[in-house]
Amino acid sequence: MIKKIKNFLFIHLLISLTLSCGIIAMFDANMIAFAKTIDITLDEGENSREIKEVKIETKTKSSEEFAKDNKLKEINNDNTEEINKDDNTEEINKDEENLEKVEVTYYTNNQVYRPLKQGSTSEVGIHIWGNHNNTIEVTNTMVTGKGRLTTFDDVRGEMNNVLKKGDVATRGDIDNPSHGKPIQVTAMSKDGTMHTQTMYKRDNGSLPDAVLDIWKTGVEYWGYQFGTNLSIKNGMYTYSR
Repeated sequence: MIKKIKNFLFIHLLISLTLSCGIIAMFDANMIAFAKTIDITLDEGENSREIKEVKIETKTKSSEEFAKDNKLKEINNDNTEEINKDDNTEEINKDEENLEKVEVTYYTNNQVYRPLKQGSTSEVGIHIWGNHNNTIEVTNTMVTGKGRLTTFDDVRGEMNNVLKKGDVATRGDIDNPSHGKPIQVTAMSKDGTMHTQTMYKRDNGSLPDAVLDIWKTGVEYWGYQFGTNLSIKNGMYTYSR
């Protein structure tokens, strides 16, 4: 019986020792693995630091180059700005010169009406007359008249032609385009909207206070009914020379 107890105790002790050794071995293995992990981490960390340092050095070099590039850009921009300023100054000077060259002519109703030659207009410049400040601006390419639009009811026009709806008369001593010349007439309609209509120059007159005369029923294009006293303010006509 005592032998059996001794054997049992010996076996139990042996088992305990075995388990303890296993635990120690496992602990040692874990410690070794942990140590390796630390070493690896440290190695990676050092490598990371080295990489970071390299990157920083690279960035520093790039920054210096970038600063040089920026300096060059600033110089180029300054030069460009100066060039642009010079260009703008030249353009402004040209505009001022052009403004100085534009001649403005004022007309009175006391002068004898002498129409220009058919198919011609006044010299380049601005021509003004009447109580409504009617103006005709002549450029090398365009003629633009602005002011009061009135009506007339003559039967025949400048070429003994029978006048009809859509015909208009210009102030012939300032602007006398060719007979039948299509022009664009813009005015405010009776309903308050702006409307542009192609009309045809088939007469001319002295027009003491109007930029354009519309023959009778032509005013219907803007919603008005013809009347000898009818006038439309702030009208306009244009055509290419």
